[in-house]
Order: sequence, then C-alpha cells, then structure tokens
Amino acid sequence: MFLPFVLVWLFYGIEDVRIRANLIKRYFMFFLLGLSIVVVPVMMRNLVVQGKLIFLSSSLGMNFYIGNNKDSIGIYKPASFEVNNPYLQQESYRREAERRTGRKYELNQMSRFWFMEGFKDIEDNPGRWLRLVKNKILIFLNGTEAAVNAPQYEYFKEKIPILRYTSLLNAGIVMPLGMSGILMAYMYKKVDRKALILLLYALSYLLVNIIFFITSEYRYPIVPIMIVFGAYCLVNLWDLLKTKYYVRAGLFLIMVSVLVVFSRTEVGALRQINNNPVDFANIAFVFGKTGKYDDAIYWSRKALEIAPCYSEPYIIIGKIDLERNQIESAIDNFGKSIECNPGFIKGYMWLGRALIIQKNYKKAKSVFEKLLEKDPGNSDALDALQCLGRVGTGKQQ
Repeated sequence: MFLPFVLVWLFYGIEDVRIRANLIKRYFMFFLLGLSIVVVPVMMRNLVVQGKLIFLSSSLGMNFYIGNNKDSIGIYKPASFEVNNPYLQQESYRREAERRTGRKYELNQMSRFWFMEGFKDIEDNPGRWLRLVKNKILIFLNGTEAAVNAPQYEYFKEKIPILRYTSLLNAGIVMPLGMSGILMAYMYKKVDRKALILLLYALSYLLVNIIFFITSEYRYPIVPIMIVFGAYCLVNLWDLLKTKYYVRAGLFLIMVSVLVVFSRTEVGALRQINNNPVDFANIAFVFGKTGKYDDAIYWSRKALEIAPCYSEPYIIIGKIDLERNQIESAIDNFGKSIECNPGFIKGYMWLGRALIIQKNYKKAKSVFEKLLEKDPGNSDALDALQCLGRVGTGKQQ
C-alpha cells in the first residue's frame, strides 16, 4: 500500500529532476529489494502450503468483508456464522461461501468471493458505507487502541503496574499533538517537500485501516511519525511563549485542547474494546497452551465476570482441571459450558472425555449420543462411542 505513495513523493516531493533521477537510480531498486525480502518468503510459503502462488494472504477478501459488510462497525466484529477459534476462522468463511453458492471453494477463490460480497453491501447502501468510513477515521484518530483478540490495556496494566498510573500517556495525547504539529507546520509552511514522505507514510496506513477495519497493530507504525510532529508542536508552542506571542500561542493551545477532547471522545464501536469477554478468553487460551495455568484461570474468570454464561472460559478452566487431575471439577466446568450453550459441541466433547477418564462409561456414552444429535456424523463422537461399545458400561452412577 505504501509503494504508490513513494512514487507520489518521488515525483512531487523532489522538485529537482536530477536529484529525482539520481534517487530512483540509486535507491529505488534497493527499496524494491527490501520489499521483496519481506513479500517473497511469504509467497513461497503459500506456494508450499497451499500449492498456489498467493500474494501475502488468502484472507484479504474475508477481512474486506469484515470491515465493510452491512453489520460492520469500523473495528473487528465477527460475522454471525464465524467460529470463535482463530484456527477455524477461514474454514468457517469457506463453508459459508459454499452454503451461499452451492459450490466448492479453494482459499484463494474464497477470498475473491468475500471481496464481491463486501462490494455488494457497499453498493446496496453507499450512504451507510460513507458513515462507516467516517467512523473508521474517528476510531483511527481516537485515544483508545482498537485491539483485536486481546485487551491490551487491561493485560499490560496487570503485568506492568507502573502503566496503571500513566493512563494519560497514550494515543489520546500522541495523536492530538501529532495532528497539531502537522497543522502548525503547514500553516507556517515550514515543511520541506522532502518531508512529505512522512505524511504519505501515515496516510497509507490510514487508507489500509479504512479499506479493511481499524486495528491497533496497523496504527502503531504511524506512532513515530506522530511523535515527530508532536515534538514539533511542543517546541513551536515554547518558542511562541518565549517570544511573547501569547495570542498565537493561546490559539494553538486551544487547538491542541480541542483535538485532545476529540481524541478522547468515545466512539460507539469502541465501547466494547476493554470489556469484551472473547478477548479475555483469548488471552486465557494462550496462557493455557503455554502451561501458565494460573494466568489462564485468572483471565478466564475475568471473562466470566463480564459474561457469566460464556462457554469458552469454562472449557479452558476444565482442561486445566484435567491437567491437574481434578476430574470432578473438570466435569463441573464442562457441564457449565453446556448449560450456557446447549448447542456447544466442544462442551459435549470435553465432558465425554472427562467422564471416560473418570471411568463413568455409561454417562459418557449418553453425552456422546447427545453430541451426535447436535452434530450428526461427528467423527470424534462416533470413534468414542465405538470405543465405549468395546469397553462396556463400567462404572455407573
């Protein structure tokens, strides 16, 4: 996305034709080489894994649909058919594409399908999409990080206590100061055309976020640029005060204050950022996979504080109970996951496994039979029932 902006900078930012030609001759090929070092290995990996030469990712269409469909809110919002599991996310989109069209899809074909579905929603209601773009810009400039899959503020405040006392030192200050510095620089016409590359770099990331959806990892790269212009803003304000241009300094301070308030205004889509139980469960899942069980239980409990009837945290805690040989507790947690969501296949599967470990074969058989009622043909359930048929009923309650 940044490459077209580099070309704009070369032909607009560099006025001297000889300097421009020299830059292209000496450095542009190195720029392309650096880009290739990043892109080519990913393309080769895609060729090995998928058997096709896919440019960077086969999920571009899926992400475009997430950010532009009729239910989009500007940040990541799972579709109604999406499986809450990063390993199965693409598969859930592939299945939905096949359900809608009645044909089979490869991953790269699926990407094109979801691009077209996103464009259809834009064409059906362009006014809604323009309002969505406005919201994306507001979120991009907001002080709250639109994190995906993990509540970053909550997590790092828990791990680094000093951050609990530095809530003001975040994007809610950096972004307004940076925007003020940009406005000051252009009002004073003190920006050399060569420095235009900094603004074009920031603009390229803004466009990426508008095309797809706002997420913190695609906003972080512009933070150094905003810090540079924010520093210029502060230095310029200090110079105005030293030279007793109080009125002008006052006007700039008002501008900075307005932008600070603007960046700290809560946008509707951001209300869920720091109170999303799915994000807490995702952190718990990672801790569980890495053997940090106490942390996994802590974050699972935090998810349940927000959503007491959310099935996934009970599964995470139950699996840890199994690791610790606390079978009764595991059975209780897996049972709660099913109570919260009677159609939760994973809950039945883990409950059945825990009952087998407990040697309560009759009840395990009943659980797997219920699973098959929910998901006929489930191969894991069929295998379990086959094994139980050989073992017999065993211990009963």
